[in-house]
Amino acid sequence: MDNNQVYKYLETLQEGIFASLDLKPDVYDEAMLSVIMKTNTDNIFNIIHGFKDDKEKERLFKGWKRGTDLLDFFRQTNYFDKIFGSIPTKFENPFYYNVLISIQSEIVNAIVSLDEYKNNPYINNIYVGTLPSGLVNARAVAVPGSENKLILFDNEFFTFASLFAKVVARAIGPMKSNISNFSISRESIILNLTKDDDTPKRLVELIYMFFVNGKPGSASAYTLEDEYFYMSELLRNSLESFAMGHEYGHIISGHLSDKTNTHETNFGDNKANEFNKSWEDEYVADFHGAILSSTALQSNSLSLGNSFIGFDFFMMAATFIERCISVLNRGSVVNLVLFPEMSADSHPPAALRMRTFHERLTKNIPESTHFQALDFGKSISNAIDVLWFGVAVPFLRILHADGVRPSNYWLETARKYRGEY
Repeated sequence: MDNNQVYKYLETLQEGIFASLDLKPDVYDEAMLSVIMKTNTDNIFNIIHGFKDDKEKERLFKGWKRGTDLLDFFRQTNYFDKIFGSIPTKFENPFYYNVLISIQSEIVNAIVSLDEYKNNPYINNIYVGTLPSGLVNARAVAVPGSENKLILFDNEFFTFASLFAKVVARAIGPMKSNISNFSISRESIILNLTKDDDTPKRLVELIYMFFVNGKPGSASAYTLEDEYFYMSELLRNSLESFAMGHEYGHIISGHLSDKTNTHETNFGDNKANEFNKSWEDEYVADFHGAILSSTALQSNSLSLGNSFIGFDFFMMAATFIERCISVLNRGSVVNLVLFPEMSADSHPPAALRMRTFHERLTKNIPESTHFQALDFGKSISNAIDVLWFGVAVPFLRILHADGVRPSNYWLETARKYRGEY
């Protein structure tokens, strides 16, 4: 089965899921691309910044003027084919797909740079794409009748990652690019937020649009001020890197290649093979994913200690999501570490995954480096905790008291993938 067949299979999965959820998907045809070019200029140029051919990039930036037809202008450059010519299915958002390919490339580069991974027998024939799941997560599936694997991110994953990273970065406050000894207290974060009316509003909107409407992409887009941009991009990129690394961790560990440990999963009217997940499998994939994303982030000039923030921030976001759903459903937070039977069967609570990972990490890196990792993670955790207790909890309790519950889309999709929440 070649890549065209793999993506034809993916398109069938996407079509089936959209139909089963009674959703009308965006189809990225000529008309849609024209709208995208007019409304997503900043995203387009962010993608272009990642391209290496500086002469072509310089010509584009000098030649185009804001307000003119960007679609027509792009056709005069090779960027049109780079961004839009590689879309593998009609349901793939060209921006998100290019981000996916970029993250995958960084993880693959990490794999080939590490002796313990570069000769792994399972790392070939891996493709990426998106699929609506209602969860800010990714999943790895085996394509039936072949050796191919698909890593599928939720189609709203990147929107949530971007908006959540922006809110956390603004709570932390203005930031320079040097974070070698970064640390910030809760008191400093509280002080920042007392001077900032906008960040709490942004978080409230994100919570409502994601958990009540079911679509974080409905939240207002906004451009971050320069002084917050570095931290926001660091958090967003590291979270996305770990998510990709984690799915590669499952594949590297042979979880999808053991035919005795897989089962068929329904995606609408279609099927794909998934592995029978255990908590230990998740811990193993967490460790491999963190090592791979750490290696990728170090190639972008992060220190070893700070490079594990991808794992930590991912788990902090997952904990935030778990708490939001709990308060909306029950009016209070259920501690899933104390009551693991209320967690998903296949995944341990995020807080337990963090504890297990750091216990294993201490055996693999110097103590001083691990302390740096813990300090950086604690600073980010401080920001999220302040936002949680100061903004999210009061808002969620008001919603719960008014009878508002998580969106049917979120709950129905969650049930399809991981049982009753």
